[in-house]
Amino acid sequence: MRRGTGDLMLHFVDVSEAHRREEDLRELAEHDTLTGLSNRLSFNRALEARLKSQPHGTLIMIDLEGFKKVNDTRGHQTGDAVLVVVAQALRSALGDKDLVARIGGVEFAVLLASESAAARAARAMLIRRITIAAGLAARGLAVSASIGMVTLASGLAPSAFVEAADRAMYAAKRTGKGRCVVANVTLQTRAGIVARPAASCGGRCAIRERRLPVKLTIFADGGSRGNPGPAASGAVVYDERGDVLHEVGTYLGRATNNVAEWMGLITGVEAALELGATEIVIRMDSDLVVKQVKGIYKVKHPNMIPLHARAKVLLRRFSHVDIAHVPRKANAAADAVVNQTLDAQRP
Repeated sequence: MRRGTGDLMLHFVDVSEAHRREEDLRELAEHDTLTGLSNRLSFNRALEARLKSQPHGTLIMIDLEGFKKVNDTRGHQTGDAVLVVVAQALRSALGDKDLVARIGGVEFAVLLASESAAARAARAMLIRRITIAAGLAARGLAVSASIGMVTLASGLAPSAFVEAADRAMYAAKRTGKGRCVVANVTLQTRAGIVARPAASCGGRCAIRERRLPVKLTIFADGGSRGNPGPAASGAVVYDERGDVLHEVGTYLGRATNNVAEWMGLITGVEAALELGATEIVIRMDSDLVVKQVKGIYKVKHPNMIPLHARAKVLLRRFSHVDIAHVPRKANAAADAVVNQTLDAQRP
């Protein structure tokens, strides 16, 4: 461009491609390439920022159980598919203000926004359901989770909360699969000293461990076509929101209605235990089984005695059991599972 006696040369450089490359590099640096979740570095930064700006919320550490068997028997491709399914399920279950990350091979971390203890319990239960459902991606192998939780507070470094949640998670692993343990971390100046205010607890954190109260509802049924004849049991387990957590149908071969109904109760209770329930509500359309469980009617038939004994042992593992009779139409979901199981046996 000529202007007066001098020349002015303008040089334009397109930097959009450079910006895109920078964004791609930042994405790779902050996210897990397999699942697309935040990685450990990104999660640690988010936790540090949360404690500086709004020191509240809940930190959850999750470790998958049974994953090694998936890799060993189904191959690494199936193992990767399980991790992707778990990541997708966690993302869909959590809110917009919550953060989920993959921080290790089979370890995930969740940073929840501030919420009530009841909501945290519901979230923890939902996470267990999601990880158990990952067994579908594992093509029949069971995949569950151990969970450690801690409530965030001001005055402690991020590493103190991470260590406490980690230790709670491993405490959960020691109690069995599908368990959740809560750690309470406070300053020394507060009541219930469990951690010291330093850059790290140095391995000297003490954790108050407790199982989260999880209340599940079981609808159970059983049926025999011929009585006795081809028989099956069915059970549907619901969470406190009314969402289906688990359905189980079992073909029993030749049996009576009463045997099938008892087996529906037993398999439903076993499923609730696997899901980590501490309290259960049981609803059945068999008035006989309900009254036998309550002790109103005695169990006299030799085929029923071992089933009754097995159910009693299982029910003792809950802090509270509420069992009641409902009309048949109210038990339609469990009845449908029974009929689907029987229909699947037809040639």
